[in-house]
Amino acid sequence: MPTRRRPKYQPLSDFLAVQSGDERTVTFAQIEALLEQRLPSGAWSPAWWSNTRAYQQSKAWLRVGWRVRRVATSGEGHVVTFVRMVSDTTT
Repeated sequence: MPTRRRPKYQPLSDFLAVQSGDERTVTFAQIEALLEQRLPSGAWSPAWWSNTRAYQQSKAWLRVGWRVRRVATSGEGHVVTFVRMVSDTTT
């Protein structure tokens, strides 16, 4: 039986899924350590971090209830801030 490959950004999903609190800032280096590989060159563009399910990387954080609030790709050590999504339970 063929083995299914784990999604490339699954380690990031796993990391975010166990975080407490509503906000988490991580460096690109920390993310690369989780992934055990370098981020693609596109990650240095804020557009790469958009909160859209059209991209494999954004599915990683959206599926576990987080979204990107802010990305700093210069001057602050290359960091991304994730915030927990709040579900609206009112109808």
